[in-house]
Amino acid sequence: MSSSAQLVPIGQLGKTHGLTGELRFRLYRPFFSSLLTPNQSILVGTRQLTLVRSRQASSHMLLVFEGIASPELAQVHVNQELFFPAESVSAITPTPFQFPEQWLGWDVISNNE
Repeated sequence: MSSSAQLVPIGQLGKTHGLTGELRFRLYRPFFSSLLTPNQSILVGTRQLTLVRSRQASSHMLLVFEGIASPELAQVHVNQELFFPAESVSAITPTPFQFPEQWLGWDVISNNE
């Protein structure tokens, strides 16, 4: 992933789950789940981590990353966001993806005012 690429957060890690280093993960949009493929390098906070596996739980997903095999190692990543390049996100979104920064400077009109 190039450092100059525009990055999009796709969700946030939650608390640890179990004894094997799994982390709960809440997607910001359901269709972002298609980005989570095994052996993929993902920007987690400020670190690149390799996803080993992901699985759907009741209201969230559970993720396992390479090198994180205990709750203590996983705890470091609690509340961090996962980021993907904008091109990857745009390729899977059902409608054209827009960045909030693109709206800066626009006029807001409400009730013709």
